[in-house]
Amino acid sequence: MNFNLLRHLYSFKWTQNTIPHGGNGGNAYAIGEYSYAEGGDAGKSERGPGGDGGDARALGRKSYAIGGKGGRGGICQGGPGMNVEVEQEDALCIGGDGGEAPQHDGRGGRGAAAPPIDFFDEEYSRRARMKLPYGAPNIYYGRGGDAPDTPQYKARRLIIERLKQQYCIENCIDNKEYDIWYDRTVVPLEWLRKKLLGSGHQWSVIIEDEEYVFVDGLSFYHSY
Repeated sequence: MNFNLLRHLYSFKWTQNTIPHGGNGGNAYAIGEYSYAEGGDAGKSERGPGGDGGDARALGRKSYAIGGKGGRGGICQGGPGMNVEVEQEDALCIGGDGGEAPQHDGRGGRGAAAPPIDFFDEEYSRRARMKLPYGAPNIYYGRGGDAPDTPQYKARRLIIERLKQQYCIENCIDNKEYDIWYDRTVVPLEWLRKKLLGSGHQWSVIIEDEEYVFVDGLSFYHSY
């Protein structure tokens, strides 16, 4: 947050830039004396239209309003960020982020993390934004629930989890409950691909935005 903008921002309006192929950034209106408003960021759009960011209106004196971020796109547009309006003095209001859209490989959209998530440590914040392990409780403050995966995606994910467990056993790596799912660096991605190919699977795996993405067809291997 740039607090230099707090100086005499009377009737100030700012519109976030639009990310190409993504959603629109939220509008911001800082009307109260010494107030600050920040429109929500547009959702990511690697594989589909991102959600629109939420608008923010700061009406009260020394008030702060931050619109929610748009959700990441997929087979449909990501969820919109929440609009916020602050009328009280010396108040802060942050809109909730939009949820992620379902993805093309069958993964259900991730629930949005709570806006204050960045106040926690880096690893906590990273895990709170990832798809939860199967059967694990949602222990992350203010995080939304995940949408269900398709049966095919779930079956493939379970194969990946078993392979990761195998790697940890073979290499004497301590594998605490659920930690193996959140790992994206200890078990090499290339090792997983070779195991899948050697087992005759007609699909492979990549990592995108901290999530495993399953790619159909053996032609995938010729590009790596």
